[in-house]
Amino acid sequence: MSYTKDNDKVEIDTLVHKAAWFGVPGFVLFFVITMVGGIQGLFGGAAIMVALDILGGPFGVIVGIGMLLFLSKNAKKITKYGAKKILPLILTKLLELNNNKTEIIKKIESYPISHDLKMDIINYIKNHNSSPD
Repeated sequence: MSYTKDNDKVEIDTLVHKAAWFGVPGFVLFFVITMVGGIQGLFGGAAIMVALDILGGPFGVIVGIGMLLFLSKNAKKITKYGAKKILPLILTKLLELNNNKTEIIKKIESYPISHDLKMDIINYIKNHNSSPD
């Protein structure tokens, strides 16, 4: 299967094969680079650096690379159990380490995730009975 536009022939099968080779971390990086390119108009090396910076959150590019490494090591485990089962475990541990629910909720609200997922996380935090806040 191929796609032709302005005399440029792109082999979609080859593109899909190369994208699949990168796995989950590659897909995440590709998605963030696409988002950065669409929103900020960046391409190439600048888009990659901004994408890694976004993945690293307030800690920057190095943590963004670490996040991709974490995903490469744990993607199979996460998909095996499902994010809906792992997320409450992570949130419970986070609440044990930091009992300030309002601070955690403010951080969650600033994350670039879907509104539905934000509401699920916030409701879980508000209903968790570790400490009144």
